[in-house]
Amino acid sequence: MTRVVIVQEYVPHYRAPLFNQMVESGRARGIEIVIAAGKPSGTLAARSDGVHVSGERSISQLELNLAGRRLTMRRLARVLSDADFVVLEQARRNLDAYMLLGRRRRRFPVALWGHGRDYTQDVGALSERLRLWMTSRADWFFAYTEGGKKAVVAEGYPRERVTVLENAVDTSELSEGVTGLTEDEKAEFAGQYGLTDATALYIGGLDESKRLDFLLESAVAVHAKVPEFRLLIAGSGERESDVAAFAANHSWCVYLGQVHGKRKWTALALSQALLVPGRVGLVAVDSFAAGVPIVTTDWPWHAPEFEYLIPDVNAIVTGNSIDMYADGVLRILTDHSMRERLKQDTLGYAGTYSVEKMAERYIDGIEEWIRGTGVPSGVQDGEDRE
Repeated sequence: MTRVVIVQEYVPHYRAPLFNQMVESGRARGIEIVIAAGKPSGTLAARSDGVHVSGERSISQLELNLAGRRLTMRRLARVLSDADFVVLEQARRNLDAYMLLGRRRRRFPVALWGHGRDYTQDVGALSERLRLWMTSRADWFFAYTEGGKKAVVAEGYPRERVTVLENAVDTSELSEGVTGLTEDEKAEFAGQYGLTDATALYIGGLDESKRLDFLLESAVAVHAKVPEFRLLIAGSGERESDVAAFAANHSWCVYLGQVHGKRKWTALALSQALLVPGRVGLVAVDSFAAGVPIVTTDWPWHAPEFEYLIPDVNAIVTGNSIDMYADGVLRILTDHSMRERLKQDTLGYAGTYSVEKMAERYIDGIEEWIRGTGVPSGVQDGEDRE
């Protein structure tokens, strides 16, 4: 079988279903998918979401900090020694990527997968040039979304060498879990935390990119106008102590910590909205599966999956101020007819983006990439595996 090695800094919990599905789908098509992954460290380790997957090979890596920038160097010689094709993250921090992409003659074709452009932060000219160089050197590009494809094509990358994945997470268990809850289970959870029909939920990493201060200040403004408002916060990360302290001082806010399984399903089922004033990413897909609309802002640094949101159809998108955001939250909490319409419309997008579809698109793209090389083994002329 043709061996394709996908190199990851680590495997977060949400990626496991994708990679497991790709291993299975690839095998059926004569493609061996190998996930080469290290262990999370630093702020990534604080998320406590690293897992192992089928077909995984471990790699050792060194994390450096240079002038406030996190850099990673992975030792890849052993894990790539029998690779036919290699997929790397489109990430400037990975120093080993420059070594692989910079070789004039490669033992195997190298692809990148990722955003396609800088969505989540403003970068300087040097960073921009590095990203453009990396992308231009890749033999194939797997874009998270259609917007990512448009970005790399606009910069000169060949359209015919781009696959759009429509980035997603596995929501089948979530969807079934939310709909399968009994009234008694929901009532017990609501009673435990004093929830009302004006409850909202934040779920995700507790780090700076999520604008937690903005979230908490907006929540205070909402509670001042709707005293029965309740805010659930679920997740972990470097800001969790700040969130826990806020909840301890505001009885209407509950910090749940990390939630999985039935606790996650119940928190979603009892919430009228998902509050995400900061970076909207894959939480959009969870929102559709659970039928809980997102309330977010037109902040410029959302992740690619923000493209999935349609204002006043499957989400509320407000101006980027605390007052405007609080007003958006108040709308969905107090206008019951609008809330029900938004919920039904949001639920209608549940199946549009799925990990199964993403895995098939990924394997389809890999097959197309393999055919395009004209060398089924992936070994380039003039080089061997030694």
